[in-house]
Order: sequence, then C-alpha cells, then structure tokens
Amino acid sequence: MKNDIKIIDNELIIKLGGFSRITKNNFTIPINNIDGVTIDKGIVLDSKGIKNPGINFNGLINGTFIKNGQKSFWNVSKNDVPIVIRLHNEKYDQLVLGIDNTEIVDEINNLV
Repeated sequence: MKNDIKIIDNELIIKLGGFSRITKNNFTIPINNIDGVTIDKGIVLDSKGIKNPGINFNGLINGTFIKNGQKSFWNVSKNDVPIVIRLHNEKYDQLVLGIDNTEIVDEINNLV
C-alpha cells in the first residue's frame, strides 16, 4: 500500500494507495502546517488507540485512530517503510503513511 507524496507549490500532495484510494480523499497540506517528518519503523507495533473508523488487521493499518487526544490517519502495511508527518492547523495531528521513496522525508524537512 504505497502512498505517493510530492511537493508542489509549497504544498504536500499525498495520493493515497491501497484501500484508501476508494474510501478517502487525497491530502493537500501547506508546508507551513507541517512540523516535521520522521521514518519510524517501530510505530506499526505501537498501540494505535481507538479506531474511528479504521482497521488494524493482518499487517494492514488504515483509517482514523485517536490516542491520548491526538487524531491520526494511518495508511500503512507491515511491508512498507512507515513515515510520520506531524501537523498543526489540520484535521489530523499526524499522518502515518507507507512509502517507497524515503528521500521525500529529507525534502520535506528541508522546507519546514
């Protein structure tokens, strides 16, 4: 479930892959609303919180989860490289996405 992430005109454009292509709109986030991005291979093993709605089944984590008052959107599978995009002034506090191209992490962090 690879997500396609690009930077266009000071915005992060995220085209969701996998099941989310059908159930969720893509994301367009101003770079100014991003606090930072990290690769976090251990996050898929962490508690996600309450599903609202979401699935966490057989290595697929997809949907909205709320933990400690923080709202996250997940679209990652156990075979992906998971990145965490920390946000402010957005619907979600963070996005956890599976990607192929880890170079995008440095590209985003260089802009924030």
